[in-house]
Amino acid sequence: MMNEQMDEHGTQQRIPVTILTGFLGSGKTTILNHLITSNDMTGVALLINEFGQIGIDHHLIESADETTMLLDSGCICCTIQGGVVDALKRLLDRAIKREIVPITRILIETTGLADPIPVVQTIMQQPFVASRFVCDGVVTVVEATLHPQDIEQFPEAIQQISSADKVLISKVDLANPNTLQDIKQYIDYLNPDIPVMEVCQGNIHLSDFLAKGIYAQKTKKQLGQWLPTQHIAELNSQLNISNSVVLQKSKTRHQSQVGTISFTFKDALPWLQFTVNMGKIFAKLDKRLLRCKGILKISGEVKPVVIHAVRGEAFPAIQLNEWPDTETSSNQLGRLVFIVHQLQQQDIDFIQEHLQSLGTANHALKQIKIHPFLPTRIWLKQRMNWTSPLIEHDAWLIHPKHLQHIA
Repeated sequence: MMNEQMDEHGTQQRIPVTILTGFLGSGKTTILNHLITSNDMTGVALLINEFGQIGIDHHLIESADETTMLLDSGCICCTIQGGVVDALKRLLDRAIKREIVPITRILIETTGLADPIPVVQTIMQQPFVASRFVCDGVVTVVEATLHPQDIEQFPEAIQQISSADKVLISKVDLANPNTLQDIKQYIDYLNPDIPVMEVCQGNIHLSDFLAKGIYAQKTKKQLGQWLPTQHIAELNSQLNISNSVVLQKSKTRHQSQVGTISFTFKDALPWLQFTVNMGKIFAKLDKRLLRCKGILKISGEVKPVVIHAVRGEAFPAIQLNEWPDTETSSNQLGRLVFIVHQLQQQDIDFIQEHLQSLGTANHALKQIKIHPFLPTRIWLKQRMNWTSPLIEHDAWLIHPKHLQHIA
């Protein structure tokens, strides 16, 4: 079995991929046009559905083949024919053969009605792609002229915003201040504290465009932006929360289909039990779980662990070298944020129950046998920076210190 190290070293040797999404007419093409005409895009490959969607003819240097164009900005444009995997393979093959310049980054534009998460899943899980590329963020473009009720009509638009690592608000020159403020507040409701940037006529620099999501190479400041302290109201007294787990819930301005809740952990968590219980939560919420992200203190570990899941599916965890700048040595609390479609009180109760009562390692091992395909199984296949050996148990990797109390 191949064991994955739970740190950032593996991601640094893979080619980063940024996914650009946004609803129909949001202004994605205008932004892409500005990027490829006004920036040094040497080594940046842009995957699009059709060349005709972007006015690149007068920037064309040569045609590498029937699907690949080389631009004078240094950008490599490739049409997505046969799917994202085939396009990435073609680009990588041509770069190896030195038919194009070495690829330093990939930008993938989705269609206006597309859910970006299947693309993320392909990059993170398809063996050939995952070993050579890493998704370092989703950028979503939202029109400043829209109202929250406009977005509510289209589940795809909600998914694009809730899946984002950064939101670009386009057409700000066409929106009045009140509408712009409303859409900003609504974005913050769907995806709390996400970085938001206003863009006028597509004018943006490449460094500002990049999302810097969970798998991007981060500074402590950037991680703090990815998962900042949530500004939400505590409901402890109403929900009778224990001292070790604090539940918080976002305030609501709109009758939205999406709810956001946050949990703060005062104590370190046992990785085995936590992983199993989170697997049950993800399986319960399934596709309604638009996003879950968190930074955790794990029992026996000094370094924090960052987790991420979308649509009920967990992505590889990362063990960081240090806590973000927002965390003091006395306030390094683990926290989780859930963004759930059609969030109900019974969902909150289910999540709360499984986070408060993690159970024993012995019980967790039994649950693995009963539920061998939990969505979080990938986390137990990863190694933290533990020095003592791991053992295998039904295709799971378990640290022996979890077994010390088992008869």
